[in-house]
Amino acid sequence: MSSVVKTMKLLINSLVAIAFAGALALPVEAAAVLTNGDFETGLTGWSTADALGSDGSFVVQSGTASPVNGDPVPAPPGGLNAAMSDAGAPGAHVLWQDFTVSVPVSQFLLSFDLFIGNRAGMFATPNPADLDFGINAANQQVRVDILKSSAAPFSVAPGDVLAFLYQTNPGDPLVSGYATHSFDITALVNANLGSPLRLRFAETDNLAQLQAGVDNVSLEAFTVTPTATPTGTPTATPTSTPLTDGAACTAPAECASTFCVDGVCCSTACNGPAEVCNLPGRRGTCTQGLPVPASSRSSVVATAMVLLAVGALALARRRARR
Repeated sequence: MSSVVKTMKLLINSLVAIAFAGALALPVEAAAVLTNGDFETGLTGWSTADALGSDGSFVVQSGTASPVNGDPVPAPPGGLNAAMSDAGAPGAHVLWQDFTVSVPVSQFLLSFDLFIGNRAGMFATPNPADLDFGINAANQQVRVDILKSSAAPFSVAPGDVLAFLYQTNPGDPLVSGYATHSFDITALVNANLGSPLRLRFAETDNLAQLQAGVDNVSLEAFTVTPTATPTGTPTATPTSTPLTDGAACTAPAECASTFCVDGVCCSTACNGPAEVCNLPGRRGTCTQGLPVPASSRSSVVATAMVLLAVGALALARRRARR
């Protein structure tokens, strides 16, 4: 089950990053900023501090028992190990890792899994805020912050706290399983480029034992990589070459001469009497057509007389046979 939870968390973070750039449809690259966020190599890359006079500390935890008191706790949600505070007496403990980002990126996503095991009957947070377990007031709390790296380990001064991410409050469940908390800290990181920052987990208890379990700490920088925009390849626009005289045509616009006569491109309008432009051997050149013989009146009369004579002769021969 722990591997499924871890896989789902990574999937959710990836989907968030993709949605941020999804409208742009650009490839997204993720880079881890923190080291050993799953504590599989112990506390390598992390620092711890315990308030003067306090008992216990943040240590590596595995299995289902707290590392000092043996109280029942859930198994680490990712891998074999988690970091957990535990003590047999009151105290205040912090776990932190410093990081520096020098180049702005599109998005920074911080996430972690947190277990709370409060063996007292309540949570208590002093006012004003304080992580000192020795004050004359109930102080039973867990909080997570991003600080300036120059801040004292237990500082809660407004000038040191850049982002107040999480805190237990009166009325919260006293014991809860590991819960995933996610934060977009893009603006904070990009506003502090080149300046060391500190992610801090703090736990203070002066009422009874209080365990704070931490696992799967991830701070990822998601960069949108621009891609070249395809440019259209110029396409030649077909152009029509005017037809020369003599070429077959259907419209005047097809011809260089702008004259389409008798189905061919013609050198002129060729619209005179008996003019044609498609004579064999002279296609495209306007030419006078073959002459049509003219019939005179006298020729017509002579032709008629000949026909009458032929008819009379034929009639006479017919009568002679009778």
